[in-house]
Amino acid sequence: MIDVLTFLVFFAMFWLGLLIHYVLPPSGGRGRALTLWGMDRHDYGNVHFYLAPAIVALIIVRQFDLLAIPTFKSMQFFTSNDKTIH
Repeated sequence: MIDVLTFLVFFAMFWLGLLIHYVLPPSGGRGRALTLWGMDRHDYGNVHFYLAPAIVALIIVRQFDLLAIPTFKSMQFFTSNDKTIH
């Protein structure tokens, strides 16, 4: 789950970076800035900026396995540790 979320945030950052760089170039002080869906390059830059700490936090969570959810294989009551002969 954390991997999918990390991929989605990275994917959004990647496409926003391309959008900012190639689709919404700077206006150069000529007055009118290009917009897409009511947002200009600075608005998309803000979204891109706030996704950066989110992806860093997700990578830290993934790296240190902070959301470790035990699986059925790792639970004690599914394994037999009793080696006595009956």
